Amino acid sequence: MKDFDSKLHGSMADVQSSPSGAPDVTLGAVVTTFDSWPLAARCLEALRSWSGRLERIVVVDDCSPGSAPDLASDPRLALRINAVRQGFAATLNRAVQEVGTDVAVVFDADAYPLSDASEAICAAFAGEPRLGVLGFRTVDARGHDSPSWSDEPGAFGLAAGQRLDGWLRRLRPVRRPEAVCLHAAALALRREAFLAVGGADEELGFLDVDVDLSMRLRRAGWSVRWEPALVAFHEGGGSPVTTRWRVQELYRSRFRLLRKHGRIRFPGLLRVVVLARLHLESLLLAVLGSVLFRDAERRRDKALGRRELIQLVRREFH
Repeated sequence: MKDFDSKLHGSMADVQSSPSGAPDVTLGAVVTTFDSWPLAARCLEALRSWSGRLERIVVVDDCSPGSAPDLASDPRLALRINAVRQGFAATLNRAVQEVGTDVAVVFDADAYPLSDASEAICAAFAGEPRLGVLGFRTVDARGHDSPSWSDEPGAFGLAAGQRLDGWLRRLRPVRRPEAVCLHAAALALRREAFLAVGGADEELGFLDVDVDLSMRLRRAGWSVRWEPALVAFHEGGGSPVTTRWRVQELYRSRFRLLRKHGRIRFPGLLRVVVLARLHLESLLLAVLGSVLFRDAERRRDKALGRRELIQLVRREFH
């Protein structure tokens, strides 16, 4: 990892910095965490190496079990702990409210910047007054790109399912810049814009909070931009959730998101199509499960997951 970090640090030296006469914007950083303190500490250590352009660092813990560790002393650093578990959106809202700077760099606990990007971020927001949010390119431990943006979702993707939708997207990989949605693992946002659209939607599941934010900012006239010159490490998997629960949360939050933005013209038809696909997948698991999945425990988990998804769709897709 150290060799990889040093290579990325070297490449980031080429990122354009602000000209002399620094942009007149203030910059802070926020880190949200739940039961991921070792990862959050790694992110904070990376942020503490940033220059004085970074004026404040706010970390908000969403009522993790156990106590927070002792953090390295830094006058810029403020630790806040939610009294009760509030979820990602509410935690992010609290962090952005408290940081108080014009621009806030947002990192998940399991992400961290690979170099000091403070000058480049300040220059971008100072030079583009309607820039609402700026996304980092994220990479894994091998330096390969990890997901940092996605297209605006539609009802077809939910109807088709993750595998088929992903396969079809690979056949048409051209990104439409006007419809890109940035992932919250690593991004910078203008606090004014964030507050103007009401912050993160606390009614959505955490998996679509960032997608919804990009969509609302764009519809409110703010620019949403992905900047590949800004690089952060993020592999995902830093939050302690089960895969089966995560898939259920995706279905729940995606349906709410699409309905909120008027992307479901025929909700009854979508419900029928999704149920038909899930029943077909359950049938295939019953007939070919031992061929598709050699591990009996995984096979049982897949079958249980499909039954739970069918119940969820029947209950919530209205």
